[in-house]
Amino acid sequence: MRVDIIVPNFDESSSEVTLSSWYKKIGDKISKNEIIADAETPSIACGITSSYDCILVKILVKEGETIPPGTKIAIIETDLNADLSDLRQWQMAQETLEESREIEAQILEDEARQDAEIAANDLKYSLSVPLEEEIRENIRELGAIERVEKEIIEDEIALEEKIADEVTERAEKKFKGIIKEAETKAKEEAQKLKEKILDEAIKQAQRQAEEMKAKILEEYEKKAAKDAAEMHQKIIQGSLLEAENTKAQLIEEARGKRQG
Repeated sequence: MRVDIIVPNFDESSSEVTLSSWYKKIGDKISKNEIIADAETPSIACGITSSYDCILVKILVKEGETIPPGTKIAIIETDLNADLSDLRQWQMAQETLEESREIEAQILEDEARQDAEIAANDLKYSLSVPLEEEIRENIRELGAIERVEKEIIEDEIALEEKIADEVTERAEKKFKGIIKEAETKAKEEAQKLKEKILDEAIKQAQRQAEEMKAKILEEYEKKAAKDAAEMHQKIIQGSLLEAENTKAQLIEEARGKRQG
């Protein structure tokens, strides 16, 4: 049975609670009344426990998050032999989500670095332009400013493309790694399921064979007992008939002797 873990209202003076730490992770077994997490307000700390022997199935609130009392922070499974296949799927989804967030953070960091590099290039260019009016006029006459601006723009575009390619390449490698790992895990789970099904099929076939063997043996014993009873009856009947014949023969012989 799945049961929700709720943060109690242990401090009436505060409307917010901070989940300060988790002592268990997903998949861990928990004993009854064991502390699985700590929550605190500015004035009181409280250990959150389980009322059952159970398994931690889901964590819904991370360490450091501030929540109101009564918030559901986790889900537990009280049946220690329950099927937890959905737990593994949820773990894989959480891992993929975390990795996606890391990639997104890396992309944002790369974009910020790119903006900083572009700003530095702009500053470098602005400081490199001569301030003397005479030289500036000569550069304008020769069209050097246009060439310099064109070169800077081309350099910026090349830099942007290079950074974008690097970010894209890293993201692709990261996602390929995630997909490959997910495929590997899926194959492992499929193999385990296959082995489990095969093992159950073998056990079921063995049980059926034993039942069939016992049934055949029972029927054979009944038939053997019946045949033995019939044979016994025939033997008795045969013995009686033979005795009657012998008796008649003896009587007949006695009569013959008496007459002679």
